[in-house]
Amino acid sequence: MLTSQERGIWLQTLNWLRANHRSKHPVVVRSVKMRRDRCGDTELRCRLFLIRINSTLPLQSRVDTLLHEWAHAMAWYAPEHNDDHGPEWGVAHARIYSAWEKWTGEGK
Repeated sequence: MLTSQERGIWLQTLNWLRANHRSKHPVVVRSVKMRRDRCGDTELRCRLFLIRINSTLPLQSRVDTLLHEWAHAMAWYAPEHNDDHGPEWGVAHARIYSAWEKWTGEGK
């Protein structure tokens, strides 16, 4: 469970992603209880990306997982185009993570 301050950081991060890293299809993010060995996943359903993040993770792990999963939404264009961690995903992840570091000051 996130504190109110952590929830604010989470929502700011999500809003930043939506404003600065748009995908080909709308993205919906849900925090759900998952097995301990799962951090999150992304699925393309009916022209909508569903990102699920494990609700038991601490904030920093949730954010890292969100950035990772958002890169899938940036790299996938259709259900058959889902090369999990191929070159297109790598480029999308690097762009998102680098921009996130600049936005948060983490990369200094």
